[in-house]
Amino acid sequence: MRERSHPRFPVLTAKIHLWELTNEIDARGYYVLRNHTLATLRFHDVFDLEIKGFSNQNMIFGLPITPQERSAGPWKRTFAVEFKPVSEFGATFQCSRIEIMETIPWAQAG
Repeated sequence: MRERSHPRFPVLTAKIHLWELTNEIDARGYYVLRNHTLATLRFHDVFDLEIKGFSNQNMIFGLPITPQERSAGPWKRTFAVEFKPVSEFGATFQCSRIEIMETIPWAQAG
């Protein structure tokens, strides 16, 4: 008996510069940022992808990821992902699986 295979959808890989925003203020009057990290995330079986305002600097305000139950399609559970825009760039999509590929301190990323 042949195993039923699921269709293969695209994979989206994103490198995201993350940091911790503290309540501390530096000598210049700016909030102190700590724990700068470059994270590489891989989203598998991406569908319903919408991207707007993509450029050479794509800042986001947040990355909400919400589990979804589905009644149709090859996956019973998926994730709704949103790259929340700061200005022009933004993206939304669904995926079947999310993988953290790598995390490295920002100082070593250069």
